[in-house]
Amino acid sequence: METTHKGQVPLMAYLQRLSTKLNEYYVEAKNSQLRTERNLNLTDEEPVDPKTIDVTNLEKTLNQIGFDDKEDLEHIACLKWLKQNKGHKPIFATADRKLYECKDIIYQQPQIIVEDALYAAGTYRSLMSKPWPVKKTSKE
Repeated sequence: METTHKGQVPLMAYLQRLSTKLNEYYVEAKNSQLRTERNLNLTDEEPVDPKTIDVTNLEKTLNQIGFDDKEDLEHIACLKWLKQNKGHKPIFATADRKLYECKDIIYQQPQIIVEDALYAAGTYRSLMSKPWPVKKTSKE
């Protein structure tokens, strides 16, 4: 980091950069763990056009609570297509807290499971050992 003319580092600038670096490290560590799960029989890539899938109701619902990430909605649309047309059991692994907080809404509409990237492999293993669709349990 650059220092001031007196050789000092501005504290807030330092803390902001440190926070950014720690977040990048955290996301990379989660992604690395997913890449090491070789025995899950994951589908690597499958071409899907997200524009062919209607997620407007989900988009409206998410927009009402302040979530408006178009890129994530495209990913959800692709997962919905794969579920409907290929019979895959998709899990959206994410390190995005805002997306993760919307997981119940996303599961209710297109029935896509959103999971913290750190736990996605375990959730996938659990899902593969149960019948589809997964039923949400009530804790009331």
